[in-house]
Amino acid sequence: MIELELKGISLAYGHKLVVKDLSFRVEPGEVVGLIGPNGSGKSTVIRGLSRVILPASGQIYLGGRDILEISRPELARLLGVVPQIAILPGTFTAFEIVLMGRNPHLGFLRHESAHDIEIAWNAMEMTRTESFARRRVNELSGGEIQRVVIARVLAQEPKSVLLDEPTASLDISHQVDILDLIKGLCHEISLTVVIVLHDLNLATQYCDRLILMKEGRLHAQGTPEEVINAHNIEEVYGAFDCVYPHPDSGIPVVLPKAGGSLKRGRKSRPIDAEAG
Repeated sequence: MIELELKGISLAYGHKLVVKDLSFRVEPGEVVGLIGPNGSGKSTVIRGLSRVILPASGQIYLGGRDILEISRPELARLLGVVPQIAILPGTFTAFEIVLMGRNPHLGFLRHESAHDIEIAWNAMEMTRTESFARRRVNELSGGEIQRVVIARVLAQEPKSVLLDEPTASLDISHQVDILDLIKGLCHEISLTVVIVLHDLNLATQYCDRLILMKEGRLHAQGTPEEVINAHNIEEVYGAFDCVYPHPDSGIPVVLPKAGGSLKRGRKSRPIDAEAG
């Protein structure tokens, strides 16, 4: 079990500050979703958490340790990343890509054991990718490649996983499969998960807590019921009259209307700031 914590993190590209003074904590067994409009800094947070870019200020702690003090090999054993766009060698098979997830566990010049191969196959079974294990990457669709990348991360056996829009290229069935899988692993092995999602309805269904960002800053955080309300959606997205309780679960559902961002007239009693 391992927790993830950001304390006053600011992230920049050169002299341009993109994320400003962001703080939140993710507990083991918890799925925390990063949501917000394009350009709000969500993917930059993932890059900061995975040490692709270093903080301009603030600290990131993984299991109570400053992430900058953790070696690269150890960090790869603790933290798995599913990027927004995966760049993979086209001539490798899907199984070979998934088996690469075992690299952080191998010593110098050590080859994969039968145990490593078994773990890779199990990861492919969990993501329903075993049927095309022997196909080359350049023969796969975008959605199939995304599932292979997720399988590779699962083969890595990390304690924490970062996912940057993992369902963007998947159809609705595979979106649900992947998010069901991630949510299930959280409960089974207390995996710590931070996930960027553009689909607010998927975010409310699968995330325990949400971090709503606007222009690089924290706008709101809390449970889906606390964050997804008409007031926050209007302030961050500019949309109106679009948040309603799900008829079965009561979880907030976002149902935007055509031209809804331009309508500033009468409201039809959606979930508002007080009710949210």
